[in-house]
Amino acid sequence: MPSLTEVANLALAMVGDERITSLETDTSEAASLCNQQLGLVRDTCLVQHPWNFAARRASLPALATAPAFEYGYAYRIPADCLRVLTLFSIDPHQPWLREGDDILTDLPAPLRIRYIARVSDSGQWAPLFVDMVAATLAERLALPLSASQQNRAAIAQLQDRIRARARAIDAAEGTPHPATMPADVFVQSRF
Repeated sequence: MPSLTEVANLALAMVGDERITSLETDTSEAASLCNQQLGLVRDTCLVQHPWNFAARRASLPALATAPAFEYGYAYRIPADCLRVLTLFSIDPHQPWLREGDDILTDLPAPLRIRYIARVSDSGQWAPLFVDMVAATLAERLALPLSASQQNRAAIAQLQDRIRARARAIDAAEGTPHPATMPADVFVQSRF
């Protein structure tokens, strides 16, 4: 899989800018902008979809101090968690809430969750996720590097197409989880 420098170069190619040699050593404006934006772009792209390569599971112990009101238990999310996807329980529609770095719920310990992790190593990224990060980075770089609103708009359209394709292909692996299914009586009565 590509290095972060190669991801940056994919973005720079979309903008129409020169390639960089290394994000670590290159001192050009393009490299500086890529370094400023790449981490945020990666995390932004990660939270937009339940990517299979970034999905993780954890079993969390309850915190010693319960929430002041409304919920009976609090759980600290894993350090690499960007987005909590699912809490596993008998009732997939059990109420829960994320506040800061905690999950609040009435579910007793251990709390089993599925979440999206911050995956910094680009070697672990899915190929279409690489394209999505590069296109998102290119959109952010378009105005500072090319000063062309038209170029930025064209990149934004490309980014939308890449995002839709990447999400559709990623979502096609596996079956839908009951927690993501509608709790509609009409839908349930059909089965």
